[in-house]
Amino acid sequence: MAVATRTLLQLCQAVADALSARESGTLTAVTTAAMTAANYPFISGRTGMSSNTYLGDELYFTDGEFTPNPQGIATYVASTGVFTPDVAWTDNGVNPTTFDIYRRGIRLGQIAAAVNKALRERRWRGIFPLSILPDADMELAATTSWGTASNCTFTKVTSGVGLLRGAIIGRIVLSAANGYLPCTALKARGDDSYYVQARVKNNVGTGAKLIAYDETNAAAITSGTYTHYDWGTIHFTFAIPSTCKSITIKLSGTANLNDVHWDDVMLLRAGATEIPLPDWVSQPGQVRRVLCGDISNTADTDLYEDYPHWNILPDETNPNSAFKLVLSHGTTYPLWIEGSRPFTELTTYTASTGMARHWIELAARVEMLKILKGKAPTQETKEWQAQYNEASAELRRMDSFYMPAPIVAKGFKTYPYTSLTGVF
Repeated sequence: MAVATRTLLQLCQAVADALSARESGTLTAVTTAAMTAANYPFISGRTGMSSNTYLGDELYFTDGEFTPNPQGIATYVASTGVFTPDVAWTDNGVNPTTFDIYRRGIRLGQIAAAVNKALRERRWRGIFPLSILPDADMELAATTSWGTASNCTFTKVTSGVGLLRGAIIGRIVLSAANGYLPCTALKARGDDSYYVQARVKNNVGTGAKLIAYDETNAAAITSGTYTHYDWGTIHFTFAIPSTCKSITIKLSGTANLNDVHWDDVMLLRAGATEIPLPDWVSQPGQVRRVLCGDISNTADTDLYEDYPHWNILPDETNPNSAFKLVLSHGTTYPLWIEGSRPFTELTTYTASTGMARHWIELAARVEMLKILKGKAPTQETKEWQAQYNEASAELRRMDSFYMPAPIVAKGFKTYPYTSLTGVF
């Protein structure tokens, strides 16, 4: 997936413009009770200019901190360009200077919902780590899948740092030596063994550290370090102490101000023959291949071979995963899937996507037109229907060009392969 460049607000504005449903302007004055627009057509000296023009439309400040935002327009004075809101605004500290008005009965929230529907119904092809940890590939924009950071800050980074794979990586910046970000605690069974691996890059300092931690006994089980500034790998196996009932994996550093980038944090139980697939796998055909890696490889060289025998079955007992991967024999090494993943939905107007601009804008416009053409029949709905027919035909062509074709899973897959040194 390309680096994220288009925000949700930018996409909404583009869709509204394509539907002739947006006007934008700048302000000369604003209070919590009214705003004054600076430019035509909002200030008009034309005779007969109606003050009813914008009644019932929706106003959205594109900067500043007035709330609620967006909201309806109660009155408009054409001769002065003064708008009053349905509900008085609250000043949260920064006065807005620019605004959009959404017209033709279309609301900003409707367009945002159409954008997100278009995102979740379209997919991009990539290689993703298999792990029992949530957000192992760091592709979620939110940080809530991980535990509570201790003596460090945890953020997601989308640009400017040499992304490893996908559109997002994790970043921790230590405020004290040995600060760490834990995964959410996992139940463990004494004497089981696990394989853990993470991609890592030191950005400031050379103290990157990966820790397997016994939460029951409050003690580190084992750890590994990485001291280079390019991307590399930390990996090791560890046995669960007999009295341990819960573990975490900690992303850490050894010194204050260490700035470390992380990706593909993989944790698998040694010998497992069933592994839950990521929660975004909603049908078996999204998984194209299963790949295994070389456990002796510590560089960023992405050496893979096809795993020879596998199948996908429903995971009916797992509330977090619809399907599981079934292996022909127990794993003791890293595994990936090559799959078709839905684009991530955007939860704020400043969040961005790497989906191709013309593709997402067209797909979101089609979703909006589906709604608009279904309104009570008028001349306008006939126009929406005509636009929908044209745009949906173009979208079908674009989807066939961009979307990876699914593969139907039938029984165990078998691929010719040569085993890697250190794998089997």
